[in-house]
Amino acid sequence: MVAPMDMKLRKAFTKLQDKVIDFQQKAKIEDLQVEQLNRTKQHAHLTDTEIMTLVDKTNKYEDVE
Repeated sequence: MVAPMDMKLRKAFTKLQDKVIDFQQKAKIEDLQVEQLNRTKQHAHLTDTEIMTLVDKTNKYEDVE
């Protein structure tokens, strides 16, 4: 038979494990979001650099929203 204290510790440990797993999943999602934003930022910077090298008389199209 398991002592009541052991059951309380087991429940607390299980609850803590669940929190750790949840935190790890959220952290992984946030890391992926940061990585995606960094790629978007780099793409925008490269695009801006390319546009700045164009001659002023070059026809360019601008996105209209």
